[in-house]
Amino acid sequence: MNYKIIFLKPASEELEESFYWYENKRLNLGLELIEEIEYYLNLIENNPLLFEKYNDKEDLRRIPLIRFPFLIIYWIEEREKIIYIDAIFHSKRKPKF
Repeated sequence: MNYKIIFLKPASEELEESFYWYENKRLNLGLELIEEIEYYLNLIENNPLLFEKYNDKEDLRRIPLIRFPFLIIYWIEEREKIIYIDAIFHSKRKPKF
């Protein structure tokens, strides 16, 4: 069963800011970032446990992107079959994750 994916507001804002930053660097580079993120979201939509937990206390999971230095942070609401995207950010700016 597919899970529903919901972006929390900070994650949406971070993604939008990053998209425009990359678009200003090179036309369509922001789109390439979005495409890579969509690739991983499609993976976890069908298999949310694919990526390991990195924080047992909060059940947070992280996905390191390959092409861009970003992490997708998410958690799963198993009962409702929802994946919450908690953050999408540049891994060099917030290395604690």
